[in-house]
Amino acid sequence: MDFVPGSEDRTASLLDGHDFDYVVGSVHFLGDRAVDDDAFDIWEIEGDPDTVWRRYFETLAEGARSGLFDILAHADLVKMWGQDRPRPERDPRFYYEPAVEAIAESEVAVEVSTAGLRKPVGEIYPAPAFAAMCVEAGAAFALSSDAHVPAEIGHAYETAVSEMGDWGIEQIAVFERRKRRLEPLG
Repeated sequence: MDFVPGSEDRTASLLDGHDFDYVVGSVHFLGDRAVDDDAFDIWEIEGDPDTVWRRYFETLAEGARSGLFDILAHADLVKMWGQDRPRPERDPRFYYEPAVEAIAESEVAVEVSTAGLRKPVGEIYPAPAFAAMCVEAGAAFALSSDAHVPAEIGHAYETAVSEMGDWGIEQIAVFERRKRRLEPLG
């Protein structure tokens, strides 16, 4: 589900009464503009990468703290366009910090997604630096291909598992009725 600041009560009511195994939250929009869709492209309105990245990770932090989600999807989706959109000059860890703090406080799991391999950025979500900060903060991780068609299910899992191991991740989070348990990676 998309996290939209100010709609937490509505989102909670949509989730209430359902017996989900897990709920995945994500940030695609900043206001009415998308970070990942040309039709509503935030970069046309707000071309300053510092502002876009700062707002994106602040919104992700709000989503983590909302308590609505078990997993945060593609936590650094703002990088999706790769070199096709401007990137801030600062070290990205500056922008990651508020989100990582919120992830640690809320104990929401971070999705490691192979979807980025199918996007212009050509890399797994999250970036290694974001993952390293999350590992250091004690975050749990879930694995996903963010498949939108059947052929994408499990796409490049071997690559993701290998990278997760390189990042020092030894367990993945699995869920049943919104209760998390950790299983060995691999």
